[in-house]
Amino acid sequence: FASRPRMARLFSKHHDRYHLHKTLGFAVLAHFAYRAAVYIAKGDAFRASSRTLLWLSIALHLALHVTSFLFSLPQRRNQHAPMIWPAYRAHNAVFASRNLVGALGILELGAEASSWSRRALCRTLFIWTFMALADLASWYCSQGDATTRGMPYPRSMRQLSIIRLKSFYMQCQFHATLLSVTDANLSFFCVLPIQLASFAMTLARKHKITSLQWHLVYALALWANYAFMFVNPVGSRLALAGALGGIAKEVRQHLRLNKYLLWGLVVLAHDAGAALLPETISGRTMSFIRLAMFLAATRHLLRLGRIFLSEGILDEPPPCDQGDEDLDARAAVYRVNADDHRASVLNGHNPAVATEDRRKRD
Repeated sequence: FASRPRMARLFSKHHDRYHLHKTLGFAVLAHFAYRAAVYIAKGDAFRASSRTLLWLSIALHLALHVTSFLFSLPQRRNQHAPMIWPAYRAHNAVFASRNLVGALGILELGAEASSWSRRALCRTLFIWTFMALADLASWYCSQGDATTRGMPYPRSMRQLSIIRLKSFYMQCQFHATLLSVTDANLSFFCVLPIQLASFAMTLARKHKITSLQWHLVYALALWANYAFMFVNPVGSRLALAGALGGIAKEVRQHLRLNKYLLWGLVVLAHDAGAALLPETISGRTMSFIRLAMFLAATRHLLRLGRIFLSEGILDEPPPCDQGDEDLDARAAVYRVNADDHRASVLNGHNPAVATEDRRKRD
C-alpha cells in the first residue's frame, strides 16, 4: 500500500462501501457553488428554481447528514485534533436542518404573516424546537460539553488567539440562528460552514490537514456569509437581525441568560422593531448601515488574517499518514489480543503466561 497516492486513501471502501456519502458530499459542494453563482448574478439563489427542484435540493443536503449516521465513530471526542464524534455529528445534523428547513419555510410560506406577534410566536417556536433537539442530542450522546467551544486547538496557539476565534465562532452561530427565520438565501448559505467543517474533520482524521488548517477552513467558511450580505441592498429586517445577533451573543456570553428566554426576547424585539421600521432603507441611512457592515466584516477578516498568519509559523505538520488498511490491521490485532486475554481469565490461567505461550507458538 505504500505506493498508493496519499489522497487516494480518502476513498476507502471500508467506511463507505458504495460511495454514497462521498457522492452526496461532492453533489452538495457543487450545489453550494451553483447557488452562490446564481445569488451573485441575480440577487436570489432560488429565483430560477421550480418548487420540485427546490425541495430536491434541500433534500440533498439533508440526505448528506442522514448517511453520515452509517459510520461508526469513537464515543469520546479526540482532545488533540478536530475529529468527528457522535455528539458533534448529531449537533451538526440539527443545526444544518434548522437552517435548511428555515430557508425552505421562508420560501414556501413567506417571511410575512398576518401580524407581527403571530410571526414572532412561530419563529420563536421554530428556534426553540431545534434548540431542544440539540439538547436532546447532547443528552442522548451523554456529553454535555460544548461542541465548537471545546474544539481542540494547536498546542502552540496563543491563548489570545483562541479566545478571539471562540468569540468569532459564537458570533456566527447567533447570526446563523436568527438568519434561519429571517432570510432564505443567507439561511441556506449558513449551512456551508456546518457541512464543510465535517468534511475538514475527515481530512484531519486522515492526517491531511492540521488542527490550525481546520480552524482556517471553518473560519473562512463562516466569514463568507458576511460577504454574501453585500450582494443585495440591506433591508430593515436584515440590518436589525445583524444588530440583535451581536447583542444576543454578548448577553449570553457575559450575563449567561437562559438561552430559551434570550431567544424569545430576541425574536420578539426583532419582529417588533421590523414592524415599526420601513422595510426598505434608502439614502444616508442605507449608506451608514452598509459602511458599518463593511467595517465589521473587514475587522473580522483582518483579525482572522493576523491569527492564522502569526500562528501558521508555529503550526505543527500533520502526523505521518496511516491508511485505513493500517488502522484496520491494528484493530484486528487488538481484538485478537483481547480475545486471548478474556479466554485466559475465563479458563483460570495467568494472562501473562498465556500471552507468552502464544508468542512462543507463533
